[in-house]
Amino acid sequence: MFQGNRRKYINRMKEKFSLTWDGSSSSLGNLRDLNKEFVPLMLLHKYKELKNICRKNTPVSVMTKQAHIIDMSELFGSDERKYVPQTVVLCGGAGIGKTILTRKIMLDWAEGDLFQDRFKNVIYVNCKTVNLTLEMTLVDLISKDWPDLQAPIEAIMSNPKQLLFIIDGFDEVKWPFVEPEPELCHHWKEKCPVPVLLRSLLWKTIFPRSSLLIATRSSALMRFRCLIDDPNCVEVLGFTEANIEMYISKFFKSEAKVLKVLDLLKVSDTLSEKCSVPLECWIICTCLKQQMERGEVPVLLPQTTTDLYVSYLSFGLSHDGSSSSQHHDLQLRRLCSLAAEEVWAGKFTFNEDDLKRHGLDVSDDSFLNMYILEKKDKENCYSFIHGRFLEFFAAMFYVLEEKREERDYPAFAVKDVIELLVQTRESDSEVSIMNFLFGLLNEETMRQLDRNFVYPTIQRGKAELLQWMILESNIQRMINPLLHPDPLELFQCLYEIRQEELVRKTMKYFQSMRLNLHTSKDILVSIFCIKLCYNLVNIHLHISRTLMYNSPHILIQWKELISVLLFKKSLIELELSGSFPDDRLMKIVYKEIMHPNCKLHTLRFHQVELSEEMKKEFENLPKMKNFLYVFFMWKNVEIIPDSEMKEEEYENSPQDHQRFEPEEVTPQTEAEVTSLLASFDPLKEEQLDLEKCLFLGPNGPVEPEWIDKKRNIYKVRLSMAGFYHCPYTGLGFDVRSEVTVDIEFGTWNQHLDWIQQQSWMIAGPLFHITVDPGVVTSVHLPHFVHLQGGKVDISLFKIAHFKEEGMVLENPTRMESSHAILENPSFSPMGVLLRIVHSTFRFIPIYSTTLIYFRLRAEDITLHLYLIPSDCTIRKAIDEEEAKFHFLRLHKPSPVTPLYIGSRFLVSGSKHLEIMPTELELCYQSAGECQFFSEIYTSNVKEIISLDLRDPKGTVVWGTLVRSGDVGTVCAPISPATTELHFVDQHRNQIISRVTSVDIILDRLHSQFLSNEDYEHIRAEKTNPEKMRRLFSFSPSWSKDYKDHLYRVLREIHPHLMNELEHMEKILVRK
Repeated sequence: MFQGNRRKYINRMKEKFSLTWDGSSSSLGNLRDLNKEFVPLMLLHKYKELKNICRKNTPVSVMTKQAHIIDMSELFGSDERKYVPQTVVLCGGAGIGKTILTRKIMLDWAEGDLFQDRFKNVIYVNCKTVNLTLEMTLVDLISKDWPDLQAPIEAIMSNPKQLLFIIDGFDEVKWPFVEPEPELCHHWKEKCPVPVLLRSLLWKTIFPRSSLLIATRSSALMRFRCLIDDPNCVEVLGFTEANIEMYISKFFKSEAKVLKVLDLLKVSDTLSEKCSVPLECWIICTCLKQQMERGEVPVLLPQTTTDLYVSYLSFGLSHDGSSSSQHHDLQLRRLCSLAAEEVWAGKFTFNEDDLKRHGLDVSDDSFLNMYILEKKDKENCYSFIHGRFLEFFAAMFYVLEEKREERDYPAFAVKDVIELLVQTRESDSEVSIMNFLFGLLNEETMRQLDRNFVYPTIQRGKAELLQWMILESNIQRMINPLLHPDPLELFQCLYEIRQEELVRKTMKYFQSMRLNLHTSKDILVSIFCIKLCYNLVNIHLHISRTLMYNSPHILIQWKELISVLLFKKSLIELELSGSFPDDRLMKIVYKEIMHPNCKLHTLRFHQVELSEEMKKEFENLPKMKNFLYVFFMWKNVEIIPDSEMKEEEYENSPQDHQRFEPEEVTPQTEAEVTSLLASFDPLKEEQLDLEKCLFLGPNGPVEPEWIDKKRNIYKVRLSMAGFYHCPYTGLGFDVRSEVTVDIEFGTWNQHLDWIQQQSWMIAGPLFHITVDPGVVTSVHLPHFVHLQGGKVDISLFKIAHFKEEGMVLENPTRMESSHAILENPSFSPMGVLLRIVHSTFRFIPIYSTTLIYFRLRAEDITLHLYLIPSDCTIRKAIDEEEAKFHFLRLHKPSPVTPLYIGSRFLVSGSKHLEIMPTELELCYQSAGECQFFSEIYTSNVKEIISLDLRDPKGTVVWGTLVRSGDVGTVCAPISPATTELHFVDQHRNQIISRVTSVDIILDRLHSQFLSNEDYEHIRAEKTNPEKMRRLFSFSPSWSKDYKDHLYRVLREIHPHLMNELEHMEKILVRK
């Protein structure tokens, strides 16, 4: 009986998937026979095991080596690989071909060509379709395609390992936004909402041994917080150059037409790039086909994605000819209103009642014939053929003018564009609507819309207002690179609108940026925006493994990007990281650096594995480019400019010390210089830091000892049984007997990969604890989440351990207001996590800390204000970073009441203050990452400085006063200098305590002024001040020439410090 039903089911699957697809992917809209017409897609297997990412100290290059191109048959492993994944995620951008790929997989299985040894039963789930059903059982889900709607569930359950669920359109499931206690289904007969049913499959509460193949937009990957096991990630990259030709040949059939189109692609890189995305390739081919059918010469040169969709709409409506232009325009306006409503409702399907409510003629098949809408299998059910079309028409709604008196259908509740864009930015979705809005406001696009449609675009004044609103609501949070380190979303919007003056005004805010380059489009939009950025000082380019597979023109684009960057007069530093599979990209970098117009000062390679040939080339660069520094950061190798550079070369160099320190030094007054300038000793600060880590135990304080200062590792000897607690770190140990505990401050981003960081909220610091087993009866790990008197579900808290096999989660024994307590613990890098929906981060209250640092000069003072979660590892990292720039911390109270993570606060204070930026966001940045802060400046150092943080409603959540006495207690006076001494002797203490690039200075003194023995003895000292102190121990034997040479080296390496010391000397001499 079962075998007979199974044969019928397989035959039904062959019939369903071998013919015209169901419309959910328009990339192959003219298919008749999928086997004959299918064009292969490029698949990049990102990781053999995603858990590798979680391993401690795994170099980036090791992980990127694991990425490789695979065939469809290798999705669930190949014969050579021992690891067989249970869950595979097909991810990729919109229109990249995920749906057509899953349909082809289903067809190949049904025809006996794929996964025959692995899966006996395969169930295809179209999320767009199942969204139409409110509730169902797992039996209903499995049975929908079986004969008589009756699946032999018992027979299927008897061998769950051979069951595969293909879930297409995972990003289209209507997931609830706030779910403190996720509902789950535990039995296959239990009826529940569709999201609950799918989540239960993912969490393995039903059919735990079954396999999953999930297709989703890359932007929805964060929703995999609900996966217990790490998925095997495979990225769909679209068509290769050869497969584009194959697709065009299958689309046009006629050889003459194919050659015309291929010729057009050869002269248009833009068209060629877009054709790598199957959906856009289909749109381009459809438009060209319509031109040819009219007898026109095929010409289509869309510069942007918006251009392409506007062209498709214009060609389609003019080609249809079934109704008057006015009728088409009216129907178009109503279709746009329907799309806007669907976006706000989070829906992907609608029925005839929805069409009628918006005044759309149900009997009019124009939009069906144009492949804009499709009619689903279910009666009276419709949808846009692809989510991109839904987003495009929703954006059109906000651009087309409408006279209220002409509307013959009831108004509906859509919110204004500001709220639309805020929702787009804060949701998990891609930013297509935002891109389309910018693109539709392009002047040429607006003229094209006005030419082709009766309904005009909104009036010029309104368009300018719309641009302003878009910029205010979205760009403002991105113009500060500290608040938005990867500005590609903004670049894409600016590229769509293509208004140079607007781009120029926006880009003036960028002095530094980090770009994560995944596709050729990322490079294209970056080139466009960076050309108009005239204040760029440093940039970090991270290259994704996918980039080299993305486009045949990638090398040309890469060369243009590097040229644009390196020929900028403002650019000082370029940092490269990521995956460089061969030397081609690096050879371009090398060649452009060697160009005489390149004035780059610092080149950094961060965890980049170079070939031996290229490494030697870059190591030798400083010998040919005197003012270039090259750093290989993960190998701890520093190559510096040629030590033979003469003084006159330095003096005449256009790359003077201001390129190192763009900040200008403010002149100081005689009256204040000796009493207020600080003398900072890092050695004292290190000792203070260690004293903070005291443990309080049964016999009083227990002092820790350093093991490794640089790595923040120390040990504490607990001399007897009892409970020990460190107020500074929050750590606590209950021990049975005497024991020594080693403690290292960790950083979450070394262990928690990007996807996991969307799935879990970091709730406390990470520690690597080493201790003899069995001695510690319980460990108290600090957390900063406000439990709200028991309102927060403590079952969502987990203790995360990071071991060789990956992340291991453990339930805490109990939760207290500030600690998670784990009894009989095992130790590894460990900390507290909170499972939470990513979009609900802002609803979690946490305890926070404000940190204020200051740098005082004679006539002004600069403050840095931070707002961070109460995490000692972040606090210490900020202390160390600020100390590098000689900022000292003021001790001020932190906010008393909990604040919500993700919230933004306005920084304000006394009228004479200059504050930039004026907004701070409370968010978690690991200790190794750049921390957000506001810089506060005033030239009025004697007056009281008032500071406060206010929420968007204007309520003060924190405030403090900074008095001159606060600064005076931290500062130590500098005694007047003795002018008879040489400059380096006169400022010996300042040089010893404040010079940081000691090794570079020693290299400059080596051989000519330092013997090999002295050089090695100095290098053996542990800290920079100790090295400099050892260097100055030889000063009694120094000649004037030696001191002059040291002065020149110091001025070159630390120009800002030397400027400051020279100003001090001049003022003191006058006094």
